[in-house]
Amino acid sequence: MLREGFRDKGLILMNLGAVASLSGFCMTDVLSLRLLNICGTLCGMAYNCTRCPKQWNAVMWGCVFGGVNLTMIFKLLRERSEVTFSIDEMELFHQQFEPFDVTPLQYAKLLEHGAWHEAAEGDVVVRRGRPLNHVLLLQSGSADAVSHEGIRLYTYGGVNRGRIIGGTALVDASVRVQVYPNMVLAATDMRYIVWDIDELLQLMRKDKNLHSAIMEVLYGTLIHTLRADRESKKAEIRESMVQVMKQYTILLKGVLVDNDVSPAERDVVVQFAREHHVSNTQHMHVLNSLGWTMDQWNHGTRRQLQQPSGGHQL
Repeated sequence: MLREGFRDKGLILMNLGAVASLSGFCMTDVLSLRLLNICGTLCGMAYNCTRCPKQWNAVMWGCVFGGVNLTMIFKLLRERSEVTFSIDEMELFHQQFEPFDVTPLQYAKLLEHGAWHEAAEGDVVVRRGRPLNHVLLLQSGSADAVSHEGIRLYTYGGVNRGRIIGGTALVDASVRVQVYPNMVLAATDMRYIVWDIDELLQLMRKDKNLHSAIMEVLYGTLIHTLRADRESKKAEIRESMVQVMKQYTILLKGVLVDNDVSPAERDVVVQFAREHHVSNTQHMHVLNSLGWTMDQWNHGTRRQLQQPSGGHQL
């Protein structure tokens, strides 16, 4: 076999190629694996070219395998190349993407398809009455969503809202054909980046990692928004109940001023308590603060009772 190998130099190339390919499969580094595979492929192509007749079918397949490996090597080198960002881009990355494990390369791909904009306080960022075909992400500043009546509904970039405007269209296609109901005005000087929805969706379909990253940012923002809205509503409910109890205390104080409760006055108090969901415990607490007991309330008078009643009814 050795004599045959010395006579046929193509056999030497074939064996060298086999050793190179086998060594590549032992590598943990993907780039080294693909480089060694290309060496093995070239050796195999040279061997097939020295056959008689020449094995052109095998040579063509070698070209295909070599081309695929070269393409993947180019992608690997691009991924490993250093990515540079401006100060604003880096700040946005740290604010919105890094917490969701988005890589700098994924972020760089995203920036390539976006356009930066600036708005002064009071500028219109989004107009109402037309479909919103873009997704906006605030890098700095804040924006108010204003209703048709001119009422400020919420603030993007504030406590109760995230920094993404129009992101719902990425997960609900029906939103895209609907007109945007509110006008969005810059509450302060702001800087933001804009993506076309179609282009962004196409980019997300091509790159599954980028798709996952964008959805993580979007859902993270939505969850933050929902939590903030829920806390805001809880605070509003608490504030509303405080006002109700103030009014209820004033009402009871007026009813009890003469130390007697008539049936008509009792009906008024009971009706107010039902409409505003005042509990028996709250009712009793207000009575005690005014120097009355439940027994006195039940009997409709503040005079000393000989046989206290155990009832606790409004």
